Amino acid sequence: MYDALKQICQRDTSQQKCLLLQDFYNFKYDKIKDMMTNRSHVRNIAFKLRQLNQNADENMIMTEITTILPEDYKRFSTAWDSKATMDRTLDNLVARLMFEEVKCKITTKEEESIAFKTVIKTKSKSPFKCFNCNQIGHAQINCPKKGKRNCSICKRNNHSEKDCYFRNKDSDTRKQCTVCKKMNHAEKDCYFKDRSKRSKVNFLAEAAENT
Repeated sequence: MYDALKQICQRDTSQQKCLLLQDFYNFKYDKIKDMMTNRSHVRNIAFKLRQLNQNADENMIMTEITTILPEDYKRFSTAWDSKATMDRTLDNLVARLMFEEVKCKITTKEEESIAFKTVIKTKSKSPFKCFNCNQIGHAQINCPKKGKRNCSICKRNNHSEKDCYFRNKDSDTRKQCTVCKKMNHAEKDCYFKDRSKRSKVNFLAEAAENT
């Protein structure tokens, strides 16, 4: 009975070792989590392996950690491999990685800031649309046609002929009154035309009385 239980335990232990070794060598860096969390995961697996009498020394852990580093740490991996063997310890690796993580975060923020400023600058350089002549390339205040008559129908400069209110009106309405210079009536219907005549009659009458 004891031997049977021992065999079962040994078999279970072997299976656990295999699973832990698979987790150890197949572990991939999780970019959502920080460096400390990823590193701790590798060290926890190594600790469990040692509890099962499976070799998982510092060199094995350091090799795995440097292997799973993302592309942003490529230069760090090269610099780490070039260091002297006596300086390549797990404690030094952890300290260097934490420092490198801070540098990467600062660089990322600076790149995001530059990208944001570039977008704003690009938008600010986008062509203006003039609300006076409806053309692209300048603002209304700098419009070369400002003060000029664009509409040939009503002679105003705030719209074109196709948008003119008087475009589809009758010819009398479209004509400009020579008396008051307005566009919504003809001379024969102008209020100021009769008023002008009355003024002339009154003037002549007063002149005749004085003579």
